[in-house]
Amino acid sequence: MKRHFSIVLALLFLLQAATTFATNNGEHAPIAGSGIIEAKTFTVTAPRIAPPRVLVPLDSFAKTKDPDGDASVEAAVSAEVSATTLASGSASAGPARPATATVSPAGTILAVCVREGDRVRKGDLVAKIDDRLLRLAFYRQIALRSQAKARVLAVDSRIASVEHRQRQVEAGLDEIEENKRELARGKRRLAAARAELDRGFARLRNVEAQLDGRSRGLAELSLLPMTASAPATTATPPGTAPPRAVPDPVTMQRRLAAARAELRRARARLEAGAAMLGRRQARLASAEVQLKRAESRLERAREALSEARGVLATIRRLSAANATAAEVAVNSARVELGKAVLTAPASGTVTGVNARAGEVAFSNQPLVTISQMDLLELVIYLPPDAVRPIQAGDGARISIDTFAGRTFLATVKLVGSKVELAPSDITTERVYLTEVQAVTLTAANKDGALKPGMPADAEIDPR
Repeated sequence: MKRHFSIVLALLFLLQAATTFATNNGEHAPIAGSGIIEAKTFTVTAPRIAPPRVLVPLDSFAKTKDPDGDASVEAAVSAEVSATTLASGSASAGPARPATATVSPAGTILAVCVREGDRVRKGDLVAKIDDRLLRLAFYRQIALRSQAKARVLAVDSRIASVEHRQRQVEAGLDEIEENKRELARGKRRLAAARAELDRGFARLRNVEAQLDGRSRGLAELSLLPMTASAPATTATPPGTAPPRAVPDPVTMQRRLAAARAELRRARARLEAGAAMLGRRQARLASAEVQLKRAESRLERAREALSEARGVLATIRRLSAANATAAEVAVNSARVELGKAVLTAPASGTVTGVNARAGEVAFSNQPLVTISQMDLLELVIYLPPDAVRPIQAGDGARISIDTFAGRTFLATVKLVGSKVELAPSDITTERVYLTEVQAVTLTAANKDGALKPGMPADAEIDPR
């Protein structure tokens, strides 16, 4: 008996020594905990769509109640979106009787394209909301943008035309300056010709005076008595010039008459030149007046074109700003239109459908829930002393009562960094109303056996 007791004590000692050795070498016993299987979920909600305001003409509704009278009017359905009403929120029922009717997108669900259990990929169509009014607003904004751009092009064309005319005016002014210089040169040439003509008249008067003197001398000579001519044998003293022969008065008379005729022709030529110079001077004076008038007109045109250029520059800036605003409006309308198409935010399995076609969707209303079932999570809460040896990447095993005898391999994904009170839904005696740390495990679910919401037990093997 004593021998058996000694053997038991030895075994206990050996067991305690082995336990101490394992503890000193970093080995820990499995750490157990419980929790609920969870899946990473994504909820597709109804977007917040800014409702466009639509200008409703008289022919918008098949039957429209007249608010002033109790009459009904027949009309065809043809709504026209107005930019001003989109901004101000007003609407008009027609020019004859201004009745108001506010038409906003009802958020009607046109189609739900998935069912619970369907697998979807990121970007797949999930649901679609009625976008007819949004599409009308989008096309209207595109038309307004085209008009704004056309306005900018038209203003640019007008600016180019004004600039072309400005260049023409500047060229005309340059030509006028050149004509002024040419006119000044013509005036100088005319003055020189006038001076030359005056000198010609002065020489003519001198010649006429000489002829008049000769005429008087000839008249005096004709009154003297005739004397006999010297004998032919009279010798000329040496070294002296022979005496000049006295011309015959008749010959001299003829020469004087010819000279006077030549003087008259010269005077006629001089007078013709003077008349021509007068005409040229008149033409120069007329040209100078025309140049001044043309210069005055071009100066006025230059001022008018400069003013028009400034006005067009202002219009161009406003048109460009309007085109930019129209582009922004188109982009905003495109964004609002895109909100009507709801797509899957991630790949996964549809685990909930909360809407049906024909229902009215309100903003932020959950429509479809998508869960990633391939990789599930299990969050367990453990006391801080038990969490101390656990590290991310440690292996774990998950067991579920539903699958008796089967374990699922898991990995520690995250160890909580703060200590908190155990959540109210944790009822394990060990952690209830105590301070705990959360440990998140991830488990592959390739065969789909695990489902969110299943209670599970986990054992973590610290390294």
